[in-house]
Amino acid sequence: MTRYIVTVEKKGLRKTELAKALRSFGPECEYDIQDGALPTSQAGRFAVAMTQIEQAKEEAENLRGELESWRENLPDTQQESEKAEQLEDAISQLEEFIAACEQAEGVEIEFPGMIG
Repeated sequence: MTRYIVTVEKKGLRKTELAKALRSFGPECEYDIQDGALPTSQAGRFAVAMTQIEQAKEEAENLRGELESWRENLPDTQQESEKAEQLEDAISQLEEFIAACEQAEGVEIEFPGMIG
C-alpha cells in the first residue's frame, strides 16, 4: 500500500479539495494531510516532534521487514555469506533504532506557561 504524506503550505487551499485529489490515486491510497505551518507553542512543537518520531519508527519497521524478507530469501549458497551478515547487522541496527523510538514515544513534558 502506498502512503502519501502531504504538507500544505499554501494558504487558502482546502484540505477537502486536496483529499479529493488524493483519492484519485485509488482506494488503497492512504494519505495524511498536514498543515505546513509549525505550531509556535513549545508544547505544539514537541507534539510535532513526537509525530515525526512515530513516523520514523514506522519507516524503520518497514525497512526491517524488507531486509528480513531479503535475508530469508537468500539462496542456500549465500546463507553464510558476507551479504547475509550485512543484512543481519542492518536488521539489528534498525531494531535498536526502533527500541529508541519506542522509549521516546513514552516521554511527556509539561511545558510551563508564559505567565506565572
